Amino acid sequence: MAWSDFLHAVQFMTRLPVDRWVGYDPTAMPRCVVFFPAVGAAIGLAGGVAYLLAGSFPHTIAVLFAMLVPVLLTGALHEDGLADAADGLCGHAPVERALEIMRDSRIGSYGAVALAFLLAFRFAAIDHLGSVWAIMRAMIAAGAVGRAAAVALMSTCINLRNESPTSGPFGSGLPPGALIPCLGITVVGAIVLLGFSVSPVIAGVAVAFALRQYFVRRLGGITGDCLGAAIALTELTVLVFAAAS
Repeated sequence: MAWSDFLHAVQFMTRLPVDRWVGYDPTAMPRCVVFFPAVGAAIGLAGGVAYLLAGSFPHTIAVLFAMLVPVLLTGALHEDGLADAADGLCGHAPVERALEIMRDSRIGSYGAVALAFLLAFRFAAIDHLGSVWAIMRAMIAAGAVGRAAAVALMSTCINLRNESPTSGPFGSGLPPGALIPCLGITVVGAIVLLGFSVSPVIAGVAVAFALRQYFVRRLGGITGDCLGAAIALTELTVLVFAAAS
């Protein structure tokens, strides 16, 4: 059961072809979210390995490979969510109009600017980390904490879009008693990975909490785009503070 739930988490969070091993099971979706931080850590690890394998290239090119691989693995899922959320929320549109804008696949000015700054800050943070092991540890920790932010939001906020087959099952949230262990293990693991530097994790948690409060106040709940934005921004915060530590 745990392996099946993990594969469902991989299926939802990445573009990896796991369909051959696990089909779509709506009853597994609320359970599989506990594995989101583990999937995020694996995605971060893949970015670190990409930097390691690109070691024969100049440092800045290796950094771009480290950025590219996670985007390929996720299909730019979280970047797309950030862009859509920025387009819908950065203006002064009422709730219904904001949700309509977020449904539009076209990117607007706010979304383009948000993506540009996200990628620029991500590059600068990874570039500043310097050594391959520092990059690998930071990317693993950031990937896990970023997905833990999504788990926290899904478990404590109203899902405003239960109509789709992929988002609907998450409305029921985590199984009772699973949230605290999931988040606790992620936070402790990230702190250990970062050499017991707590500031990147604290900053990531603070950003995730601030985004949760904003989404609830602005929209009354969350959408998939909100989750993507929370993942991208929380992950970025951990990377930036890890680079500054």
